[in-house]
Amino acid sequence: MTADNCYTGAMTADSLAHLIYFAGLATGSGILWRHARHRAYVPVLEDRTTRTDRLLTALSGLGMFALPLLHVATPWLAWADYLLGPWSMAPGALLFALGLWLLWRSHRDLGRYWSAGLQIRRGQPVIDEGVYGLIRHPLYAGYILWGLGQPFLLHNAVAGFSMLVTFLPVYFCRVGREEKMLLSRFPEYAAYMQRTARLLPQAALMKRQLPAFLRASLSRRGARKRPATDLPG
Repeated sequence: MTADNCYTGAMTADSLAHLIYFAGLATGSGILWRHARHRAYVPVLEDRTTRTDRLLTALSGLGMFALPLLHVATPWLAWADYLLGPWSMAPGALLFALGLWLLWRSHRDLGRYWSAGLQIRRGQPVIDEGVYGLIRHPLYAGYILWGLGQPFLLHNAVAGFSMLVTFLPVYFCRVGREEKMLLSRFPEYAAYMQRTARLLPQAALMKRQLPAFLRASLSRRGARKRPATDLPG
């Protein structure tokens, strides 16, 4: 294979990776837009969103849209390009897809009680079912997975890491304050915090979420692996 063919192949792989990224961005934007329509009809009872929160949220938009578009559409960020083979599309697409699924499922479980800021809406309960039965902040986890997949799809040190760099400040600025707000409004939130983690699900919780036949299969497999001295009788 000639050098020209190698270059053409790399360009084709990059183009496909860019297509995957912007298709995912459109999907994520569609999820957000669809659920934003429903929340407008539920009054806000408490709002602790600050100017800093709004600024950081705007900056995260720079990381997920503006800088990736600048990388793909202009040569201005070419100085920060790096090379990854076509293999990088697989982990990038997988992480991105998992992130988008978490965003979709989180919005579905929250329903009309989703808020872009630190807000509590009228009639809002503690959401502890669905994906919220596994972790307390699946929306944040979804965006972090998005950010982890981005460098595998956008091979540029600025655009590739821009989502993580701009979103992590949002997470660290908000997550503690959000939990304090929920604790002050819902006493039962303390028990919910005791049985769930912020971002990574516990193995026991994941097992409880599996269908009954899978749980039974895992239990039988664990019993077969147990030493004879541990068996009853």
